[in-house]
Amino acid sequence: GLFTASLEKRMSSMEESLSQEFFFRTRQIRAMASVLSPPNSRIPPVFVYGQGSGGKSAIVRRSLELSADAFAFVDCVLYPNHKVLFETIINQLTGHVPSSENGYENHSKCERMGDFIWMLAELAGE
Repeated sequence: GLFTASLEKRMSSMEESLSQEFFFRTRQIRAMASVLSPPNSRIPPVFVYGQGSGGKSAIVRRSLELSADAFAFVDCVLYPNHKVLFETIINQLTGHVPSSENGYENHSKCERMGDFIWMLAELAGE
């Protein structure tokens, strides 16, 4: 139907754009396109692995930029504890940037997993 044709066109456009940016990565680009369709659906957590300097992060980030309305891109290894990880994700999803103007405060405090889940639900409008 019309929805399927629109989805195929959108995904084809994303794949074409990514293929022009990332040569010889057709298989990986198609894998990301399959994860990101259909549009406006919840994207499952994605675990990407492979040798260093292969373009994994760049392809995932660019795929999300081209297809998702809101997303958080985090490397879990970089965060010293769950609180910092949760607050970083919420900052990214809301577009909030801690700065001197806001006293370097985060969008909201997420001390526990329950706080984080509650905030995600709030952001999703549930």
